Amino acid sequence: MQDNKLKRVLSGFDTVMLGFGAMIGWGWVILAGGWLGDAGYLGTAVAFSVGAIAITVVGINYAELASALPFAGGEHAYTERAFGSGISFLCTWSILFGYVSVVAFEAIALPVAITYIAPGLKFAPLWDVAGYTVHGSEILIGILISFLIAGLNIIGIRVAARVQAVVIIVLLAAGALLLSGAAVHLDQIPPDIPVWKGIGGVFAVLITVPFLFVGFDVIPQSAEEISGSMRRIGTGLIISIAMAALFYLLIAYAVGLAPLDHETASIATADAAGAWWGDDRASAFVILAGIGGILTSWNAFLIGGSRAIYAMARSEQLPKFLKAIHPRFGTPWTAILLLSGISAIAP
Repeated sequence: MQDNKLKRVLSGFDTVMLGFGAMIGWGWVILAGGWLGDAGYLGTAVAFSVGAIAITVVGINYAELASALPFAGGEHAYTERAFGSGISFLCTWSILFGYVSVVAFEAIALPVAITYIAPGLKFAPLWDVAGYTVHGSEILIGILISFLIAGLNIIGIRVAARVQAVVIIVLLAAGALLLSGAAVHLDQIPPDIPVWKGIGGVFAVLITVPFLFVGFDVIPQSAEEISGSMRRIGTGLIISIAMAALFYLLIAYAVGLAPLDHETASIATADAAGAWWGDDRASAFVILAGIGGILTSWNAFLIGGSRAIYAMARSEQLPKFLKAIHPRFGTPWTAILLLSGISAIAP
């Protein structure tokens, strides 16, 4: 097949949205209660601050490498240059398994989240797995969205990045809803709010923080498609990490001060929005934004994973057909379809 070149079409804004959207998924909606229950408000803030500093140090190294070696595949190019094809093969496969698992997981998580807020979409029960009844409607939703996201990515990475930016606006609006609720209703803060639960609680939260920042490395994966100065790659990467750190800290602040029991709340972040505003619609909006977070992570990891596959195929470590570039859209369409097929099977 003809191997054209990837198109350099991503702006600095697109780059930041890609990295930020990859890091802000569904976890901030469902895990905040656990963080606050383990560490308290101050302990959670300390854990995220320490974790963010550590991730930023890693990010600075990535920024330097991505600016110096702006090639698709990111780590594949770095390890191949430094250690040769053997180590590069092992490194990129390890990363690729991570990307594949996230893409497959999101195809399962999204239908479950959608049917949580729209129970009427859950019908045609098929079988039970670990006490959960799998419905045909959930499988259908997962398959349809898998190929919808695939189509967006084949049409162009810039199209996918702009859709990502639109969804991120919803995420930021949900964060603003929580923060404004806390700011307007400070008189409702319980006097016995759990502030600090010991250093053990801090470490309990801290060990989860790196997983919540996974995703900024999709920027180096798509470095060959970023336009303008190569410094833009590193700058965008660091800005996206800083934005994610600030987002998580502010969510912990808004949820941590909310008048509710974090340990017993079903979905603490959504419950906090409802508690601050006294309206279930606020809770529903936060869950809707969380669903948007699933989409942004899914989209970003599909981009990162497909570029890793493309880079390996270009290095003759995977079949040649996986390095095919769409003649019109300039995207690695066969690699995108492979990953999307896996995500469609997952539900």
